[in-house]
Amino acid sequence: MAVHYIKLMVNCPFSILYHVLAQAFGHCYRRCLKLENGNSYGVILGGKYFLGTGTDPVITIALEEENNNTFVEIFSYWVQKSYARDVLKILDKLGFTYRVLDDINYFTCEQASNILDESLSKVEGRRIQVLPKNIKNLIPCPFLDFDFSLYYLDVYICRAAKLMGYPSYKMFEKEVIERCIQYKYLDCNFFLEGSRREKELERNE
Repeated sequence: MAVHYIKLMVNCPFSILYHVLAQAFGHCYRRCLKLENGNSYGVILGGKYFLGTGTDPVITIALEEENNNTFVEIFSYWVQKSYARDVLKILDKLGFTYRVLDDINYFTCEQASNILDESLSKVEGRRIQVLPKNIKNLIPCPFLDFDFSLYYLDVYICRAAKLMGYPSYKMFEKEVIERCIQYKYLDCNFFLEGSRREKELERNE
């Protein structure tokens, strides 16, 4: 799905900005939470119909309290830049000052600066492994990941290949059963080199 992404820091207290944007865009959903550090965090979901294109794009706005300012991320789906920029128009109209940190068309999660949840260390993030039950019960390679974006095709990813600097190495379940379960992976070059690279990363963190 094509996404337009804008990240900005707004010189406005969280409570005021959340109230304004929730009223303006929170037609579908809105919620405010407290993080472990005591800061407020809000999520706003809205949508509107564009007559010119016949599309019904959705916008997601995430807000996080940052002292007396508010960190904001805007995700406008179907690459409707104008919808994402509606947020900026409201800020301008109300006289809020802000600084745009990122403005990315055709955004992907790999371009985000905070892909992992801040409560997880990078090492913990790498060790998370969630696999279908039939594979999980067969003692899989610790570098084997399931591609949840292609869950209906039973596609798997070799995380060791990524640690080695290769493009994403993907496999179907048949190849996984042939190579990546019941300790068959112990002689695999990806497993051996990936283990070495991961130890190096852990020592440097």
